[in-house]
Amino acid sequence: MSYKVEFTLKAIKDLRSIPRGYQGRILDKAESLSDNPYPRGCLKLKGLQEEFWRIRVGDYRIIYQVDDAVEIIDIRRIGHRQGIY
Repeated sequence: MSYKVEFTLKAIKDLRSIPRGYQGRILDKAESLSDNPYPRGCLKLKGLQEEFWRIRVGDYRIIYQVDDAVEIIDIRRIGHRQGIY
């Protein structure tokens, strides 16, 4: 079971604004979601109508949705922990 990882335009824009040293780590972590969309340490975000998850990459966070029916992971936002929520 391998999920397809897709990035929204907003997530791509977010990624470009992050220092290059973190970009590779973030991309590696996002791609690793294809094998396990709910890795150890991921958290379900509360207080939203839709179901969003987040994972940590140092001081940065990846916010994503999982569609188990079609096996797609939609990366919605990427940002520093202070401003992503």
